[in-house]
Amino acid sequence: MSLKELRWTSVVIGMLLSFGTLIAGNLLYQQYLVKAPLEDALSQRTEIMDWSLQKETNKTVLIIELGPVSNLKESCSFIQEITSRYLGDDGVEILIADHRTPELEEVKYALQFSLYEALAQGNFTKMSEMVNTEVEKAKLSKHQVFVDENYLYIQLFRDEDYLYEVIPRASGQQTNIIIKGISELEKDPDTNRLSGQLVPEQ
Repeated sequence: MSLKELRWTSVVIGMLLSFGTLIAGNLLYQQYLVKAPLEDALSQRTEIMDWSLQKETNKTVLIIELGPVSNLKESCSFIQEITSRYLGDDGVEILIADHRTPELEEVKYALQFSLYEALAQGNFTKMSEMVNTEVEKAKLSKHQVFVDENYLYIQLFRDEDYLYEVIPRASGQQTNIIIKGISELEKDPDTNRLSGQLVPEQ
């Protein structure tokens, strides 16, 4: 082998070693500085039944299967805080899975006018009365509505089934929380629900 060929071989080997080091470093970072502490934090909450991270082209999606909760506002605040701490705020989406049914969806749609009217007028007392009326008509097991400075939180229960909804209070306000039914997620071929796994970008 000539000196020139030897130099080129050394350059190629050096590049491969550097590339391998970068990949290994990134994997170690994800495992020990992101995934492990994120898992520890999420495991503290009994209402978080399952979770996964899905890496897409321009965003990271934290998928959480959320069990029955007594206070959706408190649970969502915790999830947002932990997500911001370990994943940052840019390019991160929180996808919460509930156990909704078509019947609970119908109740949610029946409440839409009352909810958005209350948000527009700021009349939450009237909203509460109208929500109670619809819930009684639908014979739900229980329900809760919470309000903070940013969102309106709705939780509807019928026996073992439950539906959650988070609505921004301000018109045009964006939220990184999306809520879908678990059955819908299981039908989605692009959603990898591997417990506690970081799904790599394709």
